[in-house]
Amino acid sequence: GEETGRIQHVLERKSKFSRKITGKVTREQPVAANVDTIFLVSGLDANFNLRRIERYLTLAWESGSTPVILLNKSDVCASKEAKIHEVERVSGLATIHVISALYQHGLSELEPYLSPGKTVAAIGSSGTGKSTLLNSLLGQSVQETKETGVAGKGMHTTRLRELFILPSGAMFIDTPGM
Repeated sequence: GEETGRIQHVLERKSKFSRKITGKVTREQPVAANVDTIFLVSGLDANFNLRRIERYLTLAWESGSTPVILLNKSDVCASKEAKIHEVERVSGLATIHVISALYQHGLSELEPYLSPGKTVAAIGSSGTGKSTLLNSLLGQSVQETKETGVAGKGMHTTRLRELFILPSGAMFIDTPGM
């Protein structure tokens, strides 16, 4: 009784975001293809890690997509300006936006990336607010979210990659924490 889809056409691949599969054997695990923009979501809370942001930037540039750094949880950060300055030093050509997905602050700055037919993927460690961002952009709660755990650790709430169509006509890929 479920609706089924049918492949009409396979698009030529213009970008591919991959990561290394976990375990003893080093292999590639494709995460998403034909992504226009990768939102590198980093919390401005205890989860903030400049080296992790640098690693995500490298992955994003190698994918062929345009990286955009989202410094999330601006509402809980006492040293916001210092952290922004640190990220500016390593960001290269990547644009930086400071947001609070939970309170929807700064989300209007993301509109240029969310035009009809464009695809955005959100990556970052667990607990940075990728699913909260998606829920805010959709205007409804479709992805489960949890409070960040002890010591700012994420809770691995999102378990698989999923594509969502935003009201703007853009597509948004929510991914598990990496």
